[in-house]
Amino acid sequence: MNKLLILTGILGFSLFSLCSCGINEPYQTNTEILTTENNSNSNAGLANTNATNSDTNSHAAENAYEEFIKTAAHGGIFRVKLSKLASSKATNAGIKAFAKTMVRDHQNINDQLQKLAVDKKFMLPKDMTEDQQEAYGELAQLSGDGFDMKYVALMLETHDSDLEAFEYLADDSKDAELKSFALKNFTTLKSHQEKIKTISEKMG
Repeated sequence: MNKLLILTGILGFSLFSLCSCGINEPYQTNTEILTTENNSNSNAGLANTNATNSDTNSHAAENAYEEFIKTAAHGGIFRVKLSKLASSKATNAGIKAFAKTMVRDHQNINDQLQKLAVDKKFMLPKDMTEDQQEAYGELAQLSGDGFDMKYVALMLETHDSDLEAFEYLADDSKDAELKSFALKNFTTLKSHQEKIKTISEKMG
């Protein structure tokens, strides 16, 4: 698989790395053109190869898109739950405000993912992964500055990986619905990244 699955893997890994999937845009594989003395046999063989590659790429694309949607859904649930926790437990006023924005925006993104999943007949996860649940539990046990710093670190890490994946899909996805979804939400995620970086810099 190629870049879409690689980016999905980065996105999935980044969601879990501070706690303790790949998005691989299925490019069309270039078929090697073989020349033989019998042009008719060569052309027939090439046509068969192209047909096989087309079917394989189509199936790979569907699998990659499904993996991206599921990984993004897990991440959305994770961020909403972390941010609901931060909106009540954070001691930094800027973090509290940011967390409330995160809940609102990511609930909206999750609703969009649900529509995508219905349109494409994919089953979305209902909850966080085990790793995310563990990270949530660890964050919930913290308080004061320790809580604030951990929440900010999680938000920085996950938004960096999100932006890379969403930017790629917005620019290069061959799926019109997925491309529209990425385009619509890239600016929102970029805004989140800039805000959390500013908060982190102010914290020192």
